[in-house]
Amino acid sequence: MKKLVTTLLLAICIVSYNTPVQSVIAMSDQVNKNLQDQANQGKDLIEWVALWDEPTTREGKLERMLTTELQRRTLFALQEKNYLKLGKQNVYYIDPFKITDMRTIDGGFSELDVIASVYRVIGDTAEKKAERFQITFRHNYEFGFVVTDCQRITE
Repeated sequence: MKKLVTTLLLAICIVSYNTPVQSVIAMSDQVNKNLQDQANQGKDLIEWVALWDEPTTREGKLERMLTTELQRRTLFALQEKNYLKLGKQNVYYIDPFKITDMRTIDGGFSELDVIASVYRVIGDTAEKKAERFQITFRHNYEFGFVVTDCQRITE
């Protein structure tokens, strides 16, 4: 009987840990944290530091939300291409983007080209020299903004 109860408990734990992330809200905080850790495994955590005041206009709030999402996707793309180092000890500051082109391509998808200036942060100070990158985003209705190209700009 003890063996049966132990086996059932183990099976319930395995099912809990393999439950899709969409079901996380209904679970306890500990299970929720474990699932989020599994979902983020292999990616750095991003800690945002607000260096500006909270926007007061609707447009300002929307711009801030979109900029934050594009910066997040930029960071992951630059790490994936090995332009930036992984790990908590590697801190970067990304300047607001300079938009170089917006266009609609075949199929009705929108593309956005930006230049991102990335500074390495040492201590509490950003280095004076920035690395610049040309990044192309394609907006996909299912996945949002997807990085389709990422290149270092050499000067």
